[in-house]
Amino acid sequence: MPTATGLPNETSGQHIQSAWRAAARKHLAASLGFCDCLPSSLDLLVEGGWLRTLEKDEHLIRSGDGFDMLALVLEGSLGFSQMRADGQRYLVGMQCVGDTIGYVPMVNGSPYPYDTFARGDGAQIFLIPGELFRQLRLRDPNVGRAIELQLAYRMQLAYAKMNRDAGQTIEVRLAHTLVLWAQRYGKEGPDGVCIEERVSQEDLSDVLGASRQRVNFALRRLKQAGLVEMRYSQIRIRDVGLLLKFANDNTL
Repeated sequence: MPTATGLPNETSGQHIQSAWRAAARKHLAASLGFCDCLPSSLDLLVEGGWLRTLEKDEHLIRSGDGFDMLALVLEGSLGFSQMRADGQRYLVGMQCVGDTIGYVPMVNGSPYPYDTFARGDGAQIFLIPGELFRQLRLRDPNVGRAIELQLAYRMQLAYAKMNRDAGQTIEVRLAHTLVLWAQRYGKEGPDGVCIEERVSQEDLSDVLGASRQRVNFALRRLKQAGLVEMRYSQIRIRDVGLLLKFANDNTL
C-alpha cells in the first residue's frame, strides 16, 4: 500500500510476511516429527521459506515436475489428481491447513506424481527449500527423523486405503474416507463433527473413482441411517464412532 509519500509501505509488507512466518512455524511445530526438532531448527526453516498465493485451480505442481521443496498449507486447501486412461480425473486426496507435502521428491529427487492445485481462491502455501532440510538434518537429527515419520505415515495411509478398496462396497469406502477426513479436518460441535473443508459430491466421486450417481446413493444410505448430513457441500458426521463401526462391520 502506498504511503503519503507515494512509496510502497515496506513496513506493512514485512509485517504481513512476519505473520505468515509465525503461522508457518506454529503449524510446523505441531506436525508429526517436527514437534521434536530443536526450536532453532524450526526458526531457520521458516526464515528460509516464502509465501505463494494460488487462485482456484491454479497449479502448484504439475505431474512429472521436479519439486525440491516442502509445501505447508497455511490457508485454503490443495487437491491432488491424476488422469485415468478413460480420461476421467481421479482426485487422489486433499491437503488442508497445517498439512505438508513434497517429502518423496525432496528426499530422492523423483518427479512429483500428481497434479497439485488450489481448491479455492486465495490458498496460501508456504514453501521451504529442500536443500535447507538437508543442511539442517546434519545439525539436528530430529529433522531427518521428522521426514522419516512423515513418509512412514503416508505409507500407512496408502496401505490402509488399498486394503479398504479391495472388494469393498462404495458405502464402506465412503464411510472410511469420511472418518479419515473427520479425524484430520473435523471440528467438534453439539451435533457431531463437521468437516470444515467444503467437499462436493463431484469431489467424492473423484476421490472414490465412482460415478456421482453411485456416490449420491451411498450418501443417501448413510443419511437414512442417521450417520451423516450434507448441506451446501459441508459434511457433518453425527457420531464418528458409529460411522467407523459401520465402515468396519458393513451393517446398517
